[in-house]
Amino acid sequence: MTRPSTIIYRWLGRTPYPKGLEIQKATHQQVLDGGPPTILACEHEHVFTMGRRSSSAEILNAGGIPTVEVDRGGRVTYHGPGQAVMYPILSLQDLNLGVQEYVRMLEETSIRSLAEHAIVADRDQVNAGVWVGDEKITAIGVHVGRGVTTHGLALNVQTDLSAYQRIVPCGLAFHGVTSMARLIDNPPSVMNMADQLANQLAVLLECKLVVASDP
Repeated sequence: MTRPSTIIYRWLGRTPYPKGLEIQKATHQQVLDGGPPTILACEHEHVFTMGRRSSSAEILNAGGIPTVEVDRGGRVTYHGPGQAVMYPILSLQDLNLGVQEYVRMLEETSIRSLAEHAIVADRDQVNAGVWVGDEKITAIGVHVGRGVTTHGLALNVQTDLSAYQRIVPCGLAFHGVTSMARLIDNPPSVMNMADQLANQLAVLLECKLVVASDP
């Protein structure tokens, strides 16, 4: 087994959630077939997603926002415009990573990227994700199929946080959510923040990030 030295990066732009799932599944199969590890990044249209531990009671009032059940870990969360979403499709065995170590690496990716914008964030020892005080800024939920990861993280950059009032975010009724736009003046664009996250993860994985030439 040779440890990969490069990782492919694809920015998908504004992508409806079902299309993003389709691209993830196709990329997952490519990696299973021996293709290179790949980071997909995008910004989604409005959607609530329900992970494997979700309950329908966690959606208080969808208000016309579609709901999709997915195979990632975790509970209910929201994706929408203004949020940087990153989906690493990686073989954990090739990278010599355990699942919990990988989740901690995603948290560290977000923490270090936020620090570059003077935002001090940290992890919670009980609940996956990244927090600023008592408010979550990055949600994390992953799935590992045949040793290859899908799903990943979603960081609130300039997200309209009102959608979170329609759900119990991540099943945590007594915690809030926040965004970079709430914490700093002139937050980056979603694309720039997604690029930053991908570069930071590549550094942690000790891989060179190669931007895909296809859209």
